[in-house]
Amino acid sequence: MRRANRWAALAAGMIATATVGAGAAEAQPAPARPTAIECAAAFGEVATLPAIDYGTRFVRAVERGGKFGTQCFGSGQLTSMLFTEGATGGVWTQTGAEAGWGELHISYVRGAGETLDVTVLLGGRPGSGWGAVTEARVGGIRGPVSSYAATLVAAWNRGDRASAARLAESSVVAALWAHGNPGKDWRVDTLTARRGFTVVSISSRSGERAELLINAAAVAREHGQAVKAVAFG
Repeated sequence: MRRANRWAALAAGMIATATVGAGAAEAQPAPARPTAIECAAAFGEVATLPAIDYGTRFVRAVERGGKFGTQCFGSGQLTSMLFTEGATGGVWTQTGAEAGWGELHISYVRGAGETLDVTVLLGGRPGSGWGAVTEARVGGIRGPVSSYAATLVAAWNRGDRASAARLAESSVVAALWAHGNPGKDWRVDTLTARRGFTVVSISSRSGERAELLINAAAVAREHGQAVKAVAFG
């Protein structure tokens, strides 16, 4: 939880910097969620809908490619990540659900090796109950953000510091090389979008783990050094 708070604070700083330094056009805020009245007209009342059913409605909207539905049940940021990374289409089959810390974590699979995990608030849902899907994590899918992270990891694995410096902040490159020069068979595992930040989880063949904080908007605009922070362990 403390790391999540740290990522949220760092991401807020990135947004503020983009707004002040590059102007509103560069900041590109996430799309606004439809109003509660619009969502209720389309899907009915959801304030007391069980979390497992709430998550299922969100995932079915993802399958259909329905941005309106995913923004009602989730947020513009989650919608952007899932649609850009290729989570739409096909059928996501539920494989499990686990409750903890006031949230329900629901797991799905699609095809061979593709995973989707969503987090739904169990109580205290905002407003009329909309926007209760607070996190989405995908694995086994290669979209622009996860591919960007994979390119950085590949540069680290082969000891190509010059290429890594074009993809990540200098502090990130320094931390990676301090941890291992070069990296030892690291790979991208999952991509997580939570309100305020996007994180790519990576791991090594020996079982080490780390997280990369990524400015997804910078990736979309094809700006360099989009990886802003790294944390090991």
